[in-house]
Amino acid sequence: VGSGGNGGTGATSLACWAAVEASKKGYSEYTRLITALDLLGGDGGGGDEQRAAALIDRFAEAREMSHSLLVLDDVDQLCSGSGPGGYSSVMVATLRALLRTPPNSSK
Repeated sequence: VGSGGNGGTGATSLACWAAVEASKKGYSEYTRLITALDLLGGDGGGGDEQRAAALIDRFAEAREMSHSLLVLDDVDQLCSGSGPGGYSSVMVATLRALLRTPPNSSK
């Protein structure tokens, strides 16, 4: 869902509403909205490796719970950088790897 970076489609609002509903109904015990700002360092900066590590941390927190839900807001901003097309190859590779890793089925 999204508009390709133009904004104003309500995708974030819809995703947040769905996440709240999932939490209220007990489908998720851990729900987090992840934005590009969440991945910046404490000093307001964040190189690609630092942002990738922060993203990995968010996914690791979610994997600790048996039922978790992460809402990734503005994926184009999460992956922005100076690489081809304005994207960070480190961030794109990290996100792809995280999304392809199956959840823990033992929990």
